[in-house]
Amino acid sequence: RAEDADTPIVIEPPVVMRAGRVVFNRIAGLAYLSTDGADARVVYSPHFYEPHSFTHQGLKINPPGVTYPGCVTTERDADGASRQVTWNREQLARTLAPAVEFARRHHAVIFIGEFSAHRLAPGGDDYIRDLVALFEANGWSWAYHSFREASVWDSEFGPDPTSRAPVPAAPRREILRSAMAGNRVFLQQQ
Repeated sequence: RAEDADTPIVIEPPVVMRAGRVVFNRIAGLAYLSTDGADARVVYSPHFYEPHSFTHQGLKINPPGVTYPGCVTTERDADGASRQVTWNREQLARTLAPAVEFARRHHAVIFIGEFSAHRLAPGGDDYIRDLVALFEANGWSWAYHSFREASVWDSEFGPDPTSRAPVPAAPRREILRSAMAGNRVFLQQQ
């Protein structure tokens, strides 16, 4: 800050291990960050891909056919105890709660730097709609992953798994477009 007090600095929380499992959403990683000396131009940017078995289904070791809302995962608490979790908007909100608390406690700016779900995931559009609504309700900025990078994430493609052609008014694209229409100016110059 001694060199440049105006340029925003974006800090991405680390991926952490919890009960022997990598936590990809990085929300848990916020707890490992120091806010000492932070100002309103320090932005905390976790990613969000929970539940991973839903968002990454059909990729690597995650089998396809996991539905949102309603998919059930076995999660491990910090002490290693197993519990069944049913994923819906309320569970997404509970999973985001540590970021809400972090922002409140530290007066921190949150920018969800990545979130998505496989475009063929059953209920994927509902998942995206629910997350965007939660991000917006918390006043967070966000970036959808990804645009024209990989067909599994691209919001321009429709439900045909063999097509790599953009579909006019693809549902996910329209969800994102509608949400972006209400975006505000971020980090206004003083």
